[in-house]
Amino acid sequence: MQFSFALVAAAACAVANAVIITNGPASFVGITAGRALNISWADASGPVTLTLKTGEANALTTVSTIASGLTGTSYAWAIPATLPVSFYALQIDDSTGVPNYSIRFEITGGPSSSSASGSSTSTGSSASASATTASNSTITSSSASRSGTASATTSGSASRTATTSSGTSTASAPPNTNSGSSFASPLAFVLLAFAALITLN
Repeated sequence: MQFSFALVAAAACAVANAVIITNGPASFVGITAGRALNISWADASGPVTLTLKTGEANALTTVSTIASGLTGTSYAWAIPATLPVSFYALQIDDSTGVPNYSIRFEITGGPSSSSASGSSTSTGSSASASATTASNSTITSSSASRSGTASATTSGSASRTATTSSGTSTASAPPNTNSGSSFASPLAFVLLAFAALITLN
């Protein structure tokens, strides 16, 4: 029984002596991304770690570690200019392992979540359009190449056909055996021979 009481008392003492952030509510008004925020604390046991959180008070999630191994009582945090506009909170831890938190506050001046999403969508659409254009250009070039090859093949075939037809017509023309000049030459020879015989007789 005495052991249990001592354990509870030690736990209560640890909670009572936990490190706390001493910034008042006014310190968290008008905070802008790209500027500095001075964070102060007290009752630390050993070095402290500062962590940036976001989300609802009962469901905070870690954004990033601001600094660790701090041995003083304050720290000038240079808020990143790229930090999105949202509500945040600060978590502080020391060697006791018992964390403590600041109030939730808004950081303005950075990119909004919708702007970041729109930029990502626009970039994706541009890349898709570029890929589609390149694909269409490749298809058009390929089609033109095939059309040019087909035209050249057709033209060559037509030329070869015309040459073959011309050669065939020239070679296959038969001589005219019924012409009058060819028939007249033998007849004249016969008549001359007949006249010579009459003269001799």
